[in-house]
Amino acid sequence: MRYGCVIPLTTEPDFVHWPARRRRPAVHEIVTRITRLRELSGATMTDDDVVVEGDSWGGFGQVRPPLGQWAEAGATWWVESWWDLPETAAGLAELRERIEAGPRRDLGG
Repeated sequence: MRYGCVIPLTTEPDFVHWPARRRRPAVHEIVTRITRLRELSGATMTDDDVVVEGDSWGGFGQVRPPLGQWAEAGATWWVESWWDLPETAAGLAELRERIEAGPRRDLGG
């Protein structure tokens, strides 16, 4: 948290399952631990961000799970990362639609 941001990432113990899965309970646990450590040092999480990255599946805006559930786990930012974007006209059209829509504002941060 030295730079005011954390990107919690969890994976299976054997690290075979990549990309790593973002699990809300794990993110919540990480945020809780960081919050406690910050409190012990006399700091808060007030100006810090917790970034979760993921993919919208299906129609635009259908983030699975919904963004609100990630906010409840402690996330303040959602980063759209679509690593397997189809290299087709439809994939490019979807990418343009997401860019034109601009940032989502429903995480509370």
